[in-house]
Amino acid sequence: FPVGSFIADEMQERGWSIEELTARTGGDPVTQLTIELLIHAPTKGARLDKDTAVKLSLAFGTSYQLWLNLDEAWQ
Repeated sequence: FPVGSFIADEMQERGWSIEELTARTGGDPVTQLTIELLIHAPTKGARLDKDTAVKLSLAFGTSYQLWLNLDEAWQ
């Protein structure tokens, strides 16, 4: 599964909108766009970068490596 599917599942479990997740990752509009693309337009070859993985880990209380590993497994 694309990493965006996991992000969407985690958001749904917490009742978060994309705006709330973005706020929890620091409020950066570029991060919001990246997350939206991961969720709505997953593309093989378009990799999750470490910076976004770190922001996701802080928001969800996980390791950044989890997100990188999920992306790697899908790629």
